[in-house]
Amino acid sequence: MDTLVITLLIVTIFAGVFIQGLAGFGSSMMIIPISTLIISIFVKDASLSIKVIIASMIFINLVSNFTIYLGVRNHVNYRRVLFLFLGGAIFTFVGANFLATIDDQLLNRVLAVIIFIVAIMKLFDIRINIKKPDRLFFPVGSVSGFLNGLSGISGPPVLIFLSNLKMTKDEFRATIISYFFFMNIIAAISFAIKGLITSTVIDYSLILVPVGVLGGYIGSKVSMKLSEHVFNKVVSTLLIALAIMMFV
Repeated sequence: MDTLVITLLIVTIFAGVFIQGLAGFGSSMMIIPISTLIISIFVKDASLSIKVIIASMIFINLVSNFTIYLGVRNHVNYRRVLFLFLGGAIFTFVGANFLATIDDQLLNRVLAVIIFIVAIMKLFDIRINIKKPDRLFFPVGSVSGFLNGLSGISGPPVLIFLSNLKMTKDEFRATIISYFFFMNIIAAISFAIKGLITSTVIDYSLILVPVGVLGGYIGSKVSMKLSEHVFNKVVSTLLIALAIMMFV
């Protein structure tokens, strides 16, 4: 393993999972594009590809999200998370059947515009009055799962929905972290079935997982010190960044 590449990946993983611990989402948004850039510039060895990083992210997210979850578990509404997860898990397989029929770039840009609008609304505390939101957790999870199977994008529908609910920062983080944790279990099973968990993936995971756990822990500690107002500004900023990265 190249020392420079490993060092850059360690810094990237730490920063990405720190954001996840801070806001409840955003690790893959940061880690995948930056890791792709690092590999394209510094890696000449074909043994390390972005596929290895994506597969390693499954383990990083599983372990780091679980440790973050332990800190927010008292704020989890398990009924809501269950309906999100069931919709996501079931419709991931449905979406996969339509994989060849979709224009990924168009889908990314449509979602990016929607996320940007939601981020601006959250930034200025403009909310859509959603009546009886508990009825919508399964449908939102289903849309999220369908998009996950279709293009690998699962977070935006859930983020858009939760951002328009009257939730405390602890409940928001607990809901989104728990949802991603359970969806990561589905992803891990899928990757294992497809034979994508190689010895190279395991080698890099052994190095990067502890870094992710540390980043998530520190991010969670920082989040606890933020006021609701500052937390909402942080989430809005990250949503805007996500929208820009998806649109480009």
